[in-house]
Amino acid sequence: MGYDRAVSRVVAVVVMLAAGCGRIGFGTAGDGGADGDGSSAVPDATTACVADGFCPPSCVGSDPDCATTCGDGVCVGNAGELCTTCAADCRTTMDVCGNGTCGPSETGATCFTDCGPSPWTWSQDQAELLTAINQARTGGTACGGMQETTAAALTVDPALARAARDVTWEEAHLGTIALNRCDGQSMTSFLGSVNASSTRLSSGQTTTQQRFAELIAQSCSEVMNPAFTRVGIGVADDVTSVYAVLLR
Repeated sequence: MGYDRAVSRVVAVVVMLAAGCGRIGFGTAGDGGADGDGSSAVPDATTACVADGFCPPSCVGSDPDCATTCGDGVCVGNAGELCTTCAADCRTTMDVCGNGTCGPSETGATCFTDCGPSPWTWSQDQAELLTAINQARTGGTACGGMQETTAAALTVDPALARAARDVTWEEAHLGTIALNRCDGQSMTSFLGSVNASSTRLSSGQTTTQQRFAELIAQSCSEVMNPAFTRVGIGVADDVTSVYAVLLR
């Protein structure tokens, strides 16, 4: 089932989310932030395993900053303290490693759990899905038995691409499916922050053909809407296989 929600400037946001055989629909998705252990907004400049307020991934087990105590107000994502295991510390939109959101101070090297692998493993999958979408738009597609229409090819928007990858990795790695992101931010607010007008977020599809077929079957009118000119696509495969298409 689906729910339509409005974001800023009364833009309709449609998000369909699939989990295994069951599906739930909700409005919206975006991007985040974090550093070493969440104790500072400044990324760790060293890999020293000393009590400097940071927990580099290589120091887990030997750095006192990597100790985890749920409820102490410090999220230590590199040591396994996450928004799914310690909401008291990690369910926050602040720039911390472990909240499921990859922020401006994080990379895959400094906080794998928030940002995923670096370099990104699924760039080719994302490129293939974009090609399929643009072929459908420029070659002509009939939605729901209506007359075939065409539209100009979509251009990748960097902000939408970052947002799509961010929320895709969160869903694939943490397996969270809810109206809010793991950091507590509503999906509507997240999508609104990058001006995404329409979104499909779905899991369970493992090939480009499966993703595209589902996208056209469920969101054909959005895909073929000539008013949309920019796109961000994310694909990730971890605990589950997830893809996201953000349009504006």
